[in-house]
Amino acid sequence: MILFKIINLFAAFFNFALALTITQCKLPSFKELRNINLGVFLLAFSSALWALNMAILLFCVNSPAGEFFARFNWVGGLIVASYTYLSLSMTKQYKKAEIIGLLQFILAVFFTIIAFTKYGIVKVISCYPLQREFGVLQPLFRFWIMVSIIYSVWLTIKHYYNTKGIERLQFQYFTFGLLVYAVIGLVFNSILPLLGNENFIPLTTFFSIIWVLSSFYSIHSYKILDIEVVFCDAIKFSIFIFIGISLNYILVNALTELVSLAPIWSSTLSVIIVGAIYFVTPLRERINNTIRNIVLRKRTSYQKLLENTASAVVEILDLDNLLQYLLKQISDSLGATKICIFLLDEETKDEEGEPVYALAASYGFDEVKEVYFKQKKIINWLKKHKEPFLVDIAYHTMNKQEYMQLVNDIALFGAIIIIPIIYKGELIGIITLDQKKVDGTIFDIEDIEILKTLSEQLAVAIQNSKIYKELNTAYLQITRALSLTLESKDEYLIGHSDNVTKYAVLIAKKLGLSERDIYILAQASVLHDLGKIGIHDYILSKPGKLTKEEWEEMKQHPIKGAKILEALPFLNEVAKVILYHHEHYDGSGYPEGLKGEQIPLLSRILTLADSVDAMLSERPYKERRMTVEEMLKEIISQKGKHFDPLIVDKFVEIIEEYPEIFKITQNNKKNT
Repeated sequence: MILFKIINLFAAFFNFALALTITQCKLPSFKELRNINLGVFLLAFSSALWALNMAILLFCVNSPAGEFFARFNWVGGLIVASYTYLSLSMTKQYKKAEIIGLLQFILAVFFTIIAFTKYGIVKVISCYPLQREFGVLQPLFRFWIMVSIIYSVWLTIKHYYNTKGIERLQFQYFTFGLLVYAVIGLVFNSILPLLGNENFIPLTTFFSIIWVLSSFYSIHSYKILDIEVVFCDAIKFSIFIFIGISLNYILVNALTELVSLAPIWSSTLSVIIVGAIYFVTPLRERINNTIRNIVLRKRTSYQKLLENTASAVVEILDLDNLLQYLLKQISDSLGATKICIFLLDEETKDEEGEPVYALAASYGFDEVKEVYFKQKKIINWLKKHKEPFLVDIAYHTMNKQEYMQLVNDIALFGAIIIIPIIYKGELIGIITLDQKKVDGTIFDIEDIEILKTLSEQLAVAIQNSKIYKELNTAYLQITRALSLTLESKDEYLIGHSDNVTKYAVLIAKKLGLSERDIYILAQASVLHDLGKIGIHDYILSKPGKLTKEEWEEMKQHPIKGAKILEALPFLNEVAKVILYHHEHYDGSGYPEGLKGEQIPLLSRILTLADSVDAMLSERPYKERRMTVEEMLKEIISQKGKHFDPLIVDKFVEIIEEYPEIFKITQNNKKNT
């Protein structure tokens, strides 16, 4: 009997926790509450009520109250009514669920009332083992339970086999727990009592615990409840309830024994004290934060993964680099051991004339044996369902020979999970992963969901990359045309922009700048002297020193260059770099006299790159070009004055690593 007491108390506790947790979830609409959520809540609450009644009955075996709870045991009919409502809701028969569900609850209440009359339970012979003398309506009650459960089980199985793909894999755990609970309930509470055996009725509640645990894992299949939040809240409420009951028990005994208070006053006072501790002290918040940090740690990691990926999609313009970054992120955050990404290659066709999916990036392989994803059945499945494909799905949908062939084919990629990359309804790529993680565990449903989200981000990135390449080509043509226009105006500038670009990009890479910044800097380097188009030719080619008026006009070329580019929105950032590329680190430059960090970093890099090539080149205003040694001495002497000290140091390091860059430059000057 002690075992039965414990089982029923635990069952009541778990079911109440699930019911209470569902009421705490934020639901998007009342319609959804009326559907799956309400069904699960009713089933959990009615199961908790019945389990609590059974526990109290077992504690009152030798008490007059035992007869009341032995009769009230028929309140279990509410479980049957709740299951009927839930099974109809799962099959999306919402109107039918409302009508039949209401009738079922009316019958459940009716039978509960009948249990206190001679037509239901005539007499309670024993509370444990449970023995009762029944009236004429008892067979009808048991038969109603039997028919309702069989009908609901049929609906549950039907719904399971009507689901496809991942939804079925998610739903199978919930279905298993629910069916176990239902079948045991049918046997212990309908068939055996009809045969005169009620001994197993108290054991039914144990199987409700199996259902509750499976619910915590699988109920999020319907995208209504968040399983991790549900689980976290359930633990939180469970701990709060446990602490509350324990403190209340201790205080009641202490007040009764030590202060000699009457039980009613000691109970009231203990409830007030426990309530004050819960609501006034920080205990509740500390417990809540501790539980969330532990339970939702994985979610926090995944949230960071999504945030990093979203940022990378914007910042990393080159698709190859983005794919490599994404592979590392998936490996680090999800623990994937083998990953392949295949992208649609419309230029390459298979034997049927269809575009192929070519390997674009991989991780965890010494060598990938196949560079194309050729599994037509999987490709067609992904195009049709637009959701992840698991080998488990193939096992359920293919014959044995097809299944074995498929497994052998995808083994080349170590693939067990296949994620589609969908853009505007079209399959533009495929991600394959091995089932096992680095720690030896396998991917769960939450991992697959996060991979789906990543694939959606990647789909946008792929399309952005295509647009970027097209725009980049157009931009390069425009900038090159502008550069050639400038070079045709001043023969001394021929090749100058190419050299400046080379030096600037090397410095930017040495500083570890992003690909996007390097791209902007490269464009600015090509166009940095564009404003000289608006400068008189005689000033540009004048030998010797310029007059004050001529120098003032020359100082306008950064402003004029930036103004020309303002008409091109895609070159706005380039214009800003050009505007300040003649500012000096000590504030002695132009056009605004900015100083130190006030000058944009890209402009500071361009300042040095431009000056270096000017020193190494012939100009009408000087007798000869400098040697490399003279140039080095000059830029070092101007550290902290003309140039940013850090940038000078990095450029000196570059020269030490790549001394040949100046030989190439000098040869180009001679050929010119």
